[in-house]
Amino acid sequence: MDIIIFAIVAIVLCYRLYTVLGRDEGPISQKVVPADPRPTVEKINPRDKLDQLLRRYNIPLFLKPAFSAILLKDPTFDFNDFLEGAEGAYELILTHALQGDIDKVQDYISPKVKTYLNQLPHLERFRIKVIAADIVGAEVDIPNASITVQFKSTVKDSQRLEDWVFSRDLESENPTWILTEILVLN
Repeated sequence: MDIIIFAIVAIVLCYRLYTVLGRDEGPISQKVVPADPRPTVEKINPRDKLDQLLRRYNIPLFLKPAFSAILLKDPTFDFNDFLEGAEGAYELILTHALQGDIDKVQDYISPKVKTYLNQLPHLERFRIKVIAADIVGAEVDIPNASITVQFKSTVKDSQRLEDWVFSRDLESENPTWILTEILVLN
């Protein structure tokens, strides 16, 4: 079973590398493109950019102060990367919890969450399908930040609706967000 999981992970990694790096299409053309005689520089107010990002990811505007503080402390924060990582963490952590081997992901969860996940029934065969993952909350108490992601998913043909709270010390060099709380909504 482990070999199958490793094979799937290897295939996904190879696919991601291929999509990011692309393929070799030969030498780049030496075609000269004339410069635009009227170069334009688009000036975007950082506040407007944050508003655009909040709208793009369907994040309520009342969370703007929290994300402003997060971006001020960590300018490399990326909404898309965070949501992809949160969704991957959801699937990975829940898979290990349902298989009864939560210790494999204990570096990514708080002791309180570990206690909760250890109480879940263990399943032999199941499939986790994330239907939606949306940021629904954020709090900042410098240096700590927490972001709440609401997951709508199916596990073994039953629907789940949960809020997972990921937290991190913004002054730490460790960029890892830790799962600190799970709120089951259904």
